[in-house]
Amino acid sequence: MSQQTSTFTIGSHIGASNSNSLASPISYQLVCQRCFNPLQLDHDFEHLQKTELMTLIDATTTDSETSDSINLVPVRNSTAPRPRFIVPPNSALSLLNDDENPLETLHSYAGPTSSLDHRLKVNACLFDVLSGRTEVDHPLCQECADTLLLAKQQCLEFQEEELKCLQFYLSYLDSIAGTVEAKLKSKQSKKYGKNVNELEATLSALQSNLNELLLENDKLDKQIIQDTAELEKRTEELDRATTQYNDQKLALIEAEEEMQCLESRLSYARSHLHRLQRTNVLNIAFPIWYDGHIGVINGLHLGRLPNRPVGWEEINAAWGQCALLLQCIGKKLNYSFQSYLIVPMGSQSKVVQLSISKEFPLYYTTGGMRILSAGKFDTAMINFLDCLNQAQQIIEHTSSIQLPFRIKDKGKIQDPDGQIYSIRWNGNSEENWTKALKMMLINMKWIIAALSAKKNKKATVPISRNTNI
Repeated sequence: MSQQTSTFTIGSHIGASNSNSLASPISYQLVCQRCFNPLQLDHDFEHLQKTELMTLIDATTTDSETSDSINLVPVRNSTAPRPRFIVPPNSALSLLNDDENPLETLHSYAGPTSSLDHRLKVNACLFDVLSGRTEVDHPLCQECADTLLLAKQQCLEFQEEELKCLQFYLSYLDSIAGTVEAKLKSKQSKKYGKNVNELEATLSALQSNLNELLLENDKLDKQIIQDTAELEKRTEELDRATTQYNDQKLALIEAEEEMQCLESRLSYARSHLHRLQRTNVLNIAFPIWYDGHIGVINGLHLGRLPNRPVGWEEINAAWGQCALLLQCIGKKLNYSFQSYLIVPMGSQSKVVQLSISKEFPLYYTTGGMRILSAGKFDTAMINFLDCLNQAQQIIEHTSSIQLPFRIKDKGKIQDPDGQIYSIRWNGNSEENWTKALKMMLINMKWIIAALSAKKNKKATVPISRNTNI
């Protein structure tokens, strides 16, 4: 190709934006695939023979199969003026149709006598094949090619220097190994030299014993004849024992397989046990939350408001959950509540006052005798809160946890602001009663959290109920 930019005419889809430029000459300019500067091909590409072209392709095939070296095609930077447009990088194949194969185009190359259009297609295909078979996109300018060659040369020199260092270090290790081996042999010879006299004395004793053994050898020959018959008998027994051994070995293998299976199951059971041990059972069995201003335990509302008249059946069931939870807390603490016995019976739970052996219903009835029932209900709630206060004092005494609400005498509970609420139903507003129940549930939730973090103890020291908090 000459030093000037070549132009040629190709199809309407190459380098033209409308159909009116179908027959107009189009400028084709190669760019370096690394620095994207315009390139001028060497004159040899204009006179490239088919044999030379095939040699280039075969050489890249061999290099790509045997090594990872980068094949470079040196070209020169073009100083010619800019053409009417520049073909973008990696667009050499835009000269080909979608169904054309670059290798077929190269094989169909006739030589320098081919048309300019065909020679340009051949050059484009050649660069595409070279780019596909090497790690470097072609074409490249001479400066980029020199830069890549210099980088590879520096890498090669570095690897050669590293190889020399490794060979030197290997020879150094060999010399050290020889020195160490010689020292070991010297130490062993000194050590064995001390035992020579002892070995000579032992040898003399063994020789005398050998003479005695030779005399006994004749006796043993006679004994051998007798033992041969016994040997045959023992051989039969050995065969039977071998059979039994094989059977036992097979049974042992089966037992080992079963043991491995059991060990796997044991490992799974231990991991499951560890997971269960870390699980807070009380928190799962008795989830405590709130719904607005009303506390909720296990999905049951404990309390009621004028604008939220919760049914007494649900409130009584919630009290049954509280009674069961408080009983579980006492067992977890290994503690029996003083003066009281909690009897969880669902929506008809009770609190027994042991000093007078009397049961108080921890539920409210809406039938006849409301006033009498409400009084017993208030007494049961006060006794329940007293039992909770005992558990609360144990938790605060045995751990650094301080529960958020203080429980006072006669069924009263105090918030952090000093406001006191009564747990009684009679003579109390629904808002204050519901607030007191919600604070009671919050304290129970804190006790559950403290129990999960507290180490297991076999016994708990009783605390006086009159301890100042």
